[in-house]
Amino acid sequence: MWQGVAAAILLGFGIIVAVVGVVVYLRMYRKQQQQNQSQSQDSPPDH
Repeated sequence: MWQGVAAAILLGFGIIVAVVGVVVYLRMYRKQQQQNQSQSQDSPPDH
């Protein structure tokens, strides 16, 4: 009985950690992309 409950709790915790990790990664990735775009717009062309 308790093994099933513990497994369900650990599985739910693992899923929550994975989702939070993906969200944090995507926020950092989008912020980096915005910085790269703003840097490329600020710099003059090489030609």
